[in-house]
Order: sequence, then C-alpha cells, then structure tokens
Amino acid sequence: MPKEFSNILRCPVCERGRIADAPAEADPSRYRLFAMERGEPADIIAKCPRCGVQVGIAVPHQTAVPIITPVLYGSAARA
Repeated sequence: MPKEFSNILRCPVCERGRIADAPAEADPSRYRLFAMERGEPADIIAKCPRCGVQVGIAVPHQTAVPIITPVLYGSAARA
C-alpha cells in the first residue's frame, strides 16, 4: 500500500510542535493557527506537544454556491 503524504500544521508559537495533519490535497494556508487567548473563538483547540501552549485552529466555513439551471416550459421546451 503506498504511503499517503499529508501537510503538517505546526505550532505558531514555537514552530516546532506538530499540532495536526491536513490532507495532502488541502491548502495548509486555509487553516488559521493561533495562540489561544480568553474569549477567542476557535473551531478546534489543541495543545502543542513541544511548548505546551494551547493552540486554536480556525477553519473557514464556506457555503456552497447555489447552482441555477434554466427550466424551459411550453413552446420553448419543444424548440
């Protein structure tokens, strides 16, 4: 079985601790990693195994763009 590669998300404080892995096809710049402060929202909270700082991970949420398809009625549909 071939080895799957992934993007490593590193601690923003010490830049050495491995916080998480992102899929290989994902763009690592999509994830915002920051040192947690009180009241700051994060989607995921992790602790750096190297320096011990709590790291917040924010993932931008995108809603799908609705796809509009034309529907033809009457004589336009028969043409």
